[in-house]
Amino acid sequence: MKVLAKKLVAAMTSHAVLAVLFLTALTLSGGSQPRKPRRTRPAAQRSSRAARRTEAVDARRFAGEVHVAAGRAGDSARNWQEFWAQSEEYAAEAWQAWQDAEKQLARTRAATAFRSPHFLQTPSVYAENEKFLHRAAAKAVDRGDLPSTVLVDLAAGEGGWNPMLHPVEQELVLQMATAAVRRHMFEQATEAEESAWHDAQLAMAVRDSLRREAGEASVRAAALARYLPGRERAAAPALRPSLVHQTA
Repeated sequence: MKVLAKKLVAAMTSHAVLAVLFLTALTLSGGSQPRKPRRTRPAAQRSSRAARRTEAVDARRFAGEVHVAAGRAGDSARNWQEFWAQSEEYAAEAWQAWQDAEKQLARTRAATAFRSPHFLQTPSVYAENEKFLHRAAAKAVDRGDLPSTVLVDLAAGEGGWNPMLHPVEQELVLQMATAAVRRHMFEQATEAEESAWHDAQLAMAVRDSLRREAGEASVRAAALARYLPGRERAAAPALRPSLVHQTA
């Protein structure tokens, strides 16, 4: 009987130990089902996402740079248009000055026909004629009809000026020189106006091209904006695709 009792006690002790171990394991596991393994994105998908993010950042930066360039090109085009307008106005003034000089030349020629054919050339008359020539030339230089080099030539007795001529004839020579100078100034002004027009057209073409490129870059940057990092997307300035239409 004692042997049987000992076996029963050992059996009960073994079952109790197994029960305790089972309850301990159940408690540690929380009584829940085993967790599913965490899913990870494939390496190819992560690489594609990173490439898109880089592309979006580059597109945003390029669009900003082109917008700045388009703005500067617009300022340059306005400056060239203003310069062209000024050149056109100057050319018109030069043409009018030339026409006025030609009219004055015609009146001087008519007056020359009525002067005395002969006059006594004395030292005093010669001196008066020379003074008249210098005064008339100085006035023409002050008006801008003749270059200042004329006065230098007169002082040096060069340039073909003849102080012995009658004042009417001297006036005719001065007026002929004035008409020639005014015509030359008009031709120079015309060339300058044509050059300014060409430069203005070129500047406007560059402006329009950059505006179109800026508009296209804005559209592309907007299409890729969802790939930007959250902080960069929130801080990114709004670009204007409407620049593509501003080609006036």
